[in-house]
Amino acid sequence: GGPCARPAGETAGGADEYVGQGGECHVLPRPGASAGVSSTEPVRTADWATCSAAGFSSDWQLFRDAVAKALGDPSLDPLVVSLSDVIVRRYEWRAIDWVARLWQMSPTCSMSYIVIKDDPVPTESFLPISLVFLTESDARWRHQFAPWRRFCALGYSAALYFRSRGLEARGLAGEAIRSLEFSRSMLGTCQEMDFLDRRAWRVSALDIDFNLMRLRAVGRDGRPTFSQGEHPSGWREFSSFGEVFPVKAQLARAYVWSGLRQNALHRRLYRSVAQSCAPPALARAPSFALLVWPPVFAVFVTPQLFMQWPAAELALFHIGPWDMDWEKCPECKTGLAGYIARDQPLLAERIPLASSVMNSSATGIQIDWGNEKAGNFSSLDLVAALHHVFHRSRQFGDASVLLCSGHLWFCMAVRMITEKPMLISDLANPNQGRPQELGARWYTTAARGALETRESVLRTVTVRDEPLRAVLPTKGCTDSLDAESERGEVECYDGSWAIGHFVPYVAHPSLYISSRWRLPAGGGTPGSPFGPFVVMREGSAGKFSKTMRGQHFFAMFKHLALAASLNVTFLIAEKRRIPFTDLAQSYRGAITFLGITNAKRTPHDLYTMEIPIFFPSKALNAVSLASTGYYAAVACDDGYWRRRNSRDAVPPLCSWIRTAFQLELSSFYRLPHMFLFDSAADLAHRLATVTDGELQHTSRAMHHFSAQLIEDDLRFWRDAVLALACAAAAPHEALSKGLAEAGIPGGELPPPAHADHTDARCLFGIPSADGKVCCPVDCGTCEERDCSKPPRTKLSCCPSRILVTNASCTSAVAPCVPSTADARGRGCEHNPWLCDGDVLRFATHLDQRIAVAL
Repeated sequence: GGPCARPAGETAGGADEYVGQGGECHVLPRPGASAGVSSTEPVRTADWATCSAAGFSSDWQLFRDAVAKALGDPSLDPLVVSLSDVIVRRYEWRAIDWVARLWQMSPTCSMSYIVIKDDPVPTESFLPISLVFLTESDARWRHQFAPWRRFCALGYSAALYFRSRGLEARGLAGEAIRSLEFSRSMLGTCQEMDFLDRRAWRVSALDIDFNLMRLRAVGRDGRPTFSQGEHPSGWREFSSFGEVFPVKAQLARAYVWSGLRQNALHRRLYRSVAQSCAPPALARAPSFALLVWPPVFAVFVTPQLFMQWPAAELALFHIGPWDMDWEKCPECKTGLAGYIARDQPLLAERIPLASSVMNSSATGIQIDWGNEKAGNFSSLDLVAALHHVFHRSRQFGDASVLLCSGHLWFCMAVRMITEKPMLISDLANPNQGRPQELGARWYTTAARGALETRESVLRTVTVRDEPLRAVLPTKGCTDSLDAESERGEVECYDGSWAIGHFVPYVAHPSLYISSRWRLPAGGGTPGSPFGPFVVMREGSAGKFSKTMRGQHFFAMFKHLALAASLNVTFLIAEKRRIPFTDLAQSYRGAITFLGITNAKRTPHDLYTMEIPIFFPSKALNAVSLASTGYYAAVACDDGYWRRRNSRDAVPPLCSWIRTAFQLELSSFYRLPHMFLFDSAADLAHRLATVTDGELQHTSRAMHHFSAQLIEDDLRFWRDAVLALACAAAAPHEALSKGLAEAGIPGGELPPPAHADHTDARCLFGIPSADGKVCCPVDCGTCEERDCSKPPRTKLSCCPSRILVTNASCTSAVAPCVPSTADARGRGCEHNPWLCDGDVLRFATHLDQRIAVAL
């Protein structure tokens, strides 16, 4: 429209017209007619993402410059929109061909482990994967692959995005949706080609997705994507989860608060019971029996014990060979060897291990289940073996508390054979190593029996290191610690949510790491090769670097790092392991990108070491994990695993909204002072520009924060252990007295707020716009419009109907009518909006006072 009235192709030479800055009509010549463009000019992979090399057509450079120079939002700039339209039409068939070739990779999206070679497609047929993985020197780049190297796919995706806003402004919402869908498909079915960087294109993949969701309005499951008050009035860039989804962010905040509140109640109970111990019990060091599988898991509990009680007696029983590589703490293996129980040989003799155990990693030790040559060893045989050894062992009998550090199903089996008070460190995958006859859900039944009786709170303490798993346990692939050997073929079932509404948790800093970071000498001068930095291995499960998207991310980052003269070591691509002592002294910073939303030790290890950490932002993490592995295979958290009771455990969220919601509760982002990056290009930029002073200041701030976590965690371990030991003789009386002294009414611990039978202020539902009605989370929104449409037909989602029933939220959960009583004066424990922001963001319980350095 406007001054450019002629259709494309009517100008001389078939060139296209576009509207310039002054509103006048300009002609964009065909690429072949542009002077100064060399068809043989090489294009590096690092330049391909920004289309900034001389080998690109002047079309792309003109478009890129227009985007860069646009004032404000480029999608509102007439020149950018007009050029976008020309770019989209001119390169349409090339783009269609590009998307068709990308589609061939779609079966890999849900795989947790894939292998990509340097020449992934050793044929004459081009696939986009070659752009990232094929060596720069390959002759095909100068011949049959050359047009693809000079096709600016990311620029085309950006052009579709800017164009779609113009289409919507003209009332062509359907065309705008198709344009955004095409823009998204340019990034790959796994979003593996998502190298969009705001510095170059002023658009991100989440901008595309967010506006696509806005135009569609309804998610894959038929529920409204936006709650009332969330639906944007028009085009909008993605800023943060909290800003664009305020209702869902408030729900996440309420879950965090509920976990902190419940954790505080548990802490108060343990403290009051511990303080009621007789003075002699408080004065002497407790005696412990410790059962670990695998042996290296001893490092997760023993440092806490010996920091509290250096003279503590310990009888250590283990499953699996002791003499394996203890990567996390080699000195711990030597130091703990003297505590191995005298009856350990008897235990080793009775439990057969798989023949491949000596070739396994230290965390991959397996029992030889069902092998005829080993006597068809079963779960009953395991229970019998443990029962025989423990009842024979005098050291076990003398211990006042039993500690178990291992997979939850295993520790639950141990709970069946002894009456000793027991503290379980549940940090590992709960089902790893279980025998098939138990089934994936066996331990959930055992756990409920062990944890949900009234006295169990002082008989069995299970502790986790992750608020997400403690408060809002999520479904995911947690059946295998060795995803590499399994090639991603793992059973996606985590029954953690079935063992109760809450499990106490701690920050669990890595006390087994004694090394502390110091800035290495040399390097760090911009303009010269600087570093070194290191890309950390992710650990035994949740390996982002082994997925299709992860492989592409790190391959592109290698190109960008090389172009920026960065010195980066990629441990994810090597078999060697760098000791923590060397890591702390030889690297300026550590980079880690995990393939899971929670429950990984690597960030905690690095944080305790006080080495500067470069970590993906919440936005990058959410969109990356949503397009790979389990989250790519299952679109929404709305399946058979959801608990149907007064309130569902997992909100029915889809796509990256689901992963973004989980990250709001994840322990990863409860550690301040990390350098967060938004893309591979942003990571390279941050590494290239960070100064020695910034790194040293960050490390000092990490030290200050870690000291607070360590002090608080040690207080928990002391109180919990003493409470278990002192209540062993009379748990019922100890519980009643402890609850009274802790100021907890009712004679028992109340349920957490997120699982209570009431919700007076609609913290865990969706309030209507006027606040008069509380709808269930499953409704997606709380408004009259379309409130009776499927899948909400069977739900009470219509505010007018809920208001008529007049069920008060003081005696029910959604659907209900919230209380109008003013609870603002009751403090943080009763109202999350009155809590200190740093407590909600970084603490492990409401009684903890956190000071975050600036």
